[in-house]
Amino acid sequence: IERRGSQSAHPRAHYINTRTNELFHSWGIYKKVRDVGFPEDKMPFSTLALFGGISDEDRARFSPALVGSTAQDLIEHQIKQLVLMQGMTDILYSTSFKSFVDKKDGVTVVATSLDGEVEFDARFLAACDGANSEVRDILGFQMIGDSHVGSVINIYLEGRIRAENKDPEIGMLPVDRDIKGAFLCMDGYERWCLHVYYDPKKENVEDFTMERCRDIVKRAAGIDDNTSFEIKMIRPWRMTAHLAE
Repeated sequence: IERRGSQSAHPRAHYINTRTNELFHSWGIYKKVRDVGFPEDKMPFSTLALFGGISDEDRARFSPALVGSTAQDLIEHQIKQLVLMQGMTDILYSTSFKSFVDKKDGVTVVATSLDGEVEFDARFLAACDGANSEVRDILGFQMIGDSHVGSVINIYLEGRIRAENKDPEIGMLPVDRDIKGAFLCMDGYERWCLHVYYDPKKENVEDFTMERCRDIVKRAAGIDDNTSFEIKMIRPWRMTAHLAE
């Protein structure tokens, strides 16, 4: 069950560690995930071998997969297709978890859908509901750590904001050093997220209008009005450093 009405249209997370890619490899989607992500041969981690780190050839002796970078929305699409192909699972969007009853032989989950309240009986409930997990709260597990490392505005945009003759970079610092943040590139060329730190005591999310965000992107990338780009989404997020107890 998924509370949103559809898959996310936002790139969200992007970094894939070796173990996750090993799982994708065993499921048969590793190549598909890799092919729609940041170019593998341009990943900066390969250059660590130049400084005495393990080479890609040595890594291949231990694992069929490497670290990678593919936007979460594209990964979700691949996983959804894989799940539907198995023919064993229904995916219910616009369905929100409400509560559950733990029984000796299973669990009953109460959820709310567009049609009203609905119940599911199952052997297990997998709580994949993130940092603000309602399931975890009901179970009484507290979060330990720093609840506010930073407040960030994420500007998701598409456009060729780098010179055509330059190699793709997965990350890029703003040219204008007054802008505190960084660019992340999802595909190596034209799909970007600019993360801008702000102080919520001095500014509100509403202050980051489309016009202001366009100006921030131009200043951060060092481009003028002749460079075409489109802002797809502006959304805030809060950086935390939490573990469940």
